[in-house]
Amino acid sequence: AAMSDGAKAFEQGRLDHRMPERGFLEFAHLGASMNHMAAELSARREQEAELRAGLEVQVATRTEELEVALAELRQVEARRRQLLGDISHELRTPMTAIRGEAEVALRGRKSMDDYREALQRITQASGQMGALIEDLLMMARSDAELLHLNLSDMDPRQALEEAIATLSPVAHVREVELRIAIDDGFVRVSADGQRLQQVMALLLDNAIRYSQPGGVVEIVAGPSADEPGTWRLEIRDHGIGIADVDLARVFERGYRSAAARAHRADGTGLGLPIAKALAERQGGGITLRSEKGQGVSAILTLPCTTNALLEGVD
Repeated sequence: AAMSDGAKAFEQGRLDHRMPERGFLEFAHLGASMNHMAAELSARREQEAELRAGLEVQVATRTEELEVALAELRQVEARRRQLLGDISHELRTPMTAIRGEAEVALRGRKSMDDYREALQRITQASGQMGALIEDLLMMARSDAELLHLNLSDMDPRQALEEAIATLSPVAHVREVELRIAIDDGFVRVSADGQRLQQVMALLLDNAIRYSQPGGVVEIVAGPSADEPGTWRLEIRDHGIGIADVDLARVFERGYRSAAARAHRADGTGLGLPIAKALAERQGGGITLRSEKGQGVSAILTLPCTTNALLEGVD
C-alpha cells in the first residue's frame, strides 16, 4: 500500500514524497531506488527551472538591447533626413546667390565697380559652397582618408593667426568683437598646419555665429597651467550656450540641437565632429564647457614637442 501511494504521488509530480525504506529486503531496496530516482528528478527539475529563468533573462536583455538599437537607428535615420535637408538648403542658397549675381551682371551695361562688386559676391558665395562641399566630402571619406595628415614641427600660433584673419571679416559683419590674448613664449607642436588652421577656424566660426550682435569672443592661447608640456587654446563666447543634454551629443555627425537651429537655421552639424577627429589625430583633443544661455568655452589642447620643452628649460 505504501509503495502504491508513493507511485501515485510521483505520478502527480510530488517529487518530495519518499517511499518507506524498511520491511522486507526487496521492498526496502525498491523504496530506496525510487527515492533516489525522485531526488534526481527533483534536482533536474530545479536545474531546468534555473536554465529557463536564465534564458528568460537573456531574452529580456537581448530584447531590450534590440529595442535600444532600433531606437538609435530611428534617430540616425531622422538625423540623416534632417542632414540631407540642411545640405539641400545650404547648397541651394549660394547657388541662388551666384546665379542671381551673374544674371544681374549680364543685364545691360554696368560700370567696372559694379562688375567688381558682383564678382566679389560671386566669389564669396562660391567660397561658402566650396567649404560646405569640402565638409561633406570629408564626412563621406573613410577614417583613413580623413586622418591622413602631413605632420611637421611648427608654431601653432601661425595657424591661429591665419584662422583669426580668415574669420575676422565674419566677426565684423556679425558685429562681434574678437579679444585676443596669445602668449608670445617659444612653442612648437607636431601638427599639420593646414588641418590645424581648419580646426581653429571651425571653433572660432562657431563662437562667432552663435554669439549675439554686440557680443564678445575671447581667444586665449598659451602653455596650459593644468597640463605641463601642453599648449592650450581657449575660445570663449557669450552666446546661446549648450544645454547639458545636447553637450553630450555635439560631436555626433549631423547632430544639431533645437536651440542651435532656432538661432541659426543653416549649418550641417559637421564642424565639431570634423574638428575633434582632426585634433585627436594630431595628438590633441577638444573639450566643450557650457551652460545654456551662458556661452561656450571650446578648448583645444596640443602636446608640445621635445624641442619646445628643451627650449623652455633653456
